[in-house]
Amino acid sequence: VEWRIFAGDGADPYSVKGGNTRLVEAIADAVGRERILVNKHVTHINATENGVEVLATDVASYAQYAAHGQFLVTTMPLYRLNDIEFTPPLSLERRQAIATQTWGAYFTAHVFFDQPFAEIASGPLEGIELPLLSDGPLGVLYPTHSGRLLNLLVHGDFAERFNLRTLDPGSIRAEIAAAFDQLSPGLSAHIQEMVFYRYHPRAIAGWPVGRSRFDDLSEALRTPQGPVFFAGDFTEGTHSDGAVKSALRVARDIIAAR
Repeated sequence: VEWRIFAGDGADPYSVKGGNTRLVEAIADAVGRERILVNKHVTHINATENGVEVLATDVASYAQYAAHGQFLVTTMPLYRLNDIEFTPPLSLERRQAIATQTWGAYFTAHVFFDQPFAEIASGPLEGIELPLLSDGPLGVLYPTHSGRLLNLLVHGDFAERFNLRTLDPGSIRAEIAAAFDQLSPGLSAHIQEMVFYRYHPRAIAGWPVGRSRFDDLSEALRTPQGPVFFAGDFTEGTHSDGAVKSALRVARDIIAAR
């Protein structure tokens, strides 16, 4: 499906007024804002025959919190589950599933030019229709509302390296500028500014050779361990549709267990 989107006929885009913000606000209103805690670091999940207890620490005050319920749903990326102490411990299959899953990284760069990109691009980039999927450090080149601004969504090994805190921003800017010049000689001279975002270094799940989202280890994480249910995009696939699929799965499982 993903290959068809990028190399085939593509997929119909949908624009939702207000985007994810309206969805999150609606969920918060439905749940009840007084019942929502934010900026709490979960440290322990203790499951018993009577339900589940969650222990958390406030990241600012270090105050301790405890919450109790009949069921617990965790949607955090799988590699973060090792930050939590589970009682009883996670099963061997689930621990193996977490340990052998990989991830994909994204790195975002906003590139400002002194003139509209379409007017100064030459070589292979002259007259090109954006967005453009490149095979280098530029990643995917996305247009914006301004002809003088491009958004780069860098992925793969380049994103992994650019997200390293040991790599200084100047080196990243030089590599991106050189990549532009390779495709369009002299284009880097028109770059006025680059702004980076490194907020999603572990953006999507990945499965190495020998693993699959459909194998027994993945299925183990889609199966609840007592009152603890595992959801989120990392349990289903590599994009946000996995989060929706996991939500529907967990909802069905909880209804069946009640």
